[in-house]
Amino acid sequence: DFLVGQHTAAITARLTRAVEDVLRGESTFLIVKVPFRHGKSDIVSRALPAYFLGRCQEVQPDVIMSGYGSELVESFSRRTQGIIESDKYRALFPGVAVSKRKSAVNKWGVQGSAGEVLSVGLGGSITGHGGHLIVLDDYCKKRQEAESQTYRDHTWDSFTNDLMTRRAPTSIVVVCATPWHVDDVIGRIYKEMD
Repeated sequence: DFLVGQHTAAITARLTRAVEDVLRGESTFLIVKVPFRHGKSDIVSRALPAYFLGRCQEVQPDVIMSGYGSELVESFSRRTQGIIESDKYRALFPGVAVSKRKSAVNKWGVQGSAGEVLSVGLGGSITGHGGHLIVLDDYCKKRQEAESQTYRDHTWDSFTNDLMTRRAPTSIVVVCATPWHVDDVIGRIYKEMD
């Protein structure tokens, strides 16, 4: 069972505020970092895109979901579609449904919306796509990659030069991960902030 902890309530409250900020024209950049198996991907990569598409439907938003590999983010995308197709979701957002014409797991739409959801592994092609919501979840899958300077440079370049250049004028960017190294994406974001 999914256990709701203090961290769960804090994360969901902050994400809800970020969605409301977007509707007011304010962008948000967040890092969600908690230990392994604490529900961060359930909240950020599976539920948030569904909530965002429902709450922001008048904006006809675009969503980009990314992570260390296409298999990972396609599983997030599949779960997001499942949430949207559930009876509970339809009760909250009755006008939102996965498009029947465009419903592939890696690229799909919402009926009656110009927006799209793109799920692509970090470093994959996102040219021509934008994001009102951009989620980077688990940019590293194992210790060996985290210890590789080449891999860390590659993930940073993909994050800064690919994902971050795809932001809509008003957007939410969420990096969701357990840090693996002081020089990984989260570590470098902190360095840039300093």
